[in-house]
Amino acid sequence: MRHTAVMTVGTGLSRLTGFLRLTAMTAAIGVTVSELGSIYTVANLTPNIVYE
Repeated sequence: MRHTAVMTVGTGLSRLTGFLRLTAMTAAIGVTVSELGSIYTVANLTPNIVYE
């Protein structure tokens, strides 16, 4: 049971630090929350347009 708890805590910390890294990078380049949706849409549609 102890090993499971260690893995759970490690995974949680890894995801938290990854989220904080992503937040810091978006703040550094000046991307706002409203722009993230359009960035996602462009990134998602571009391969579809290329391979269609």
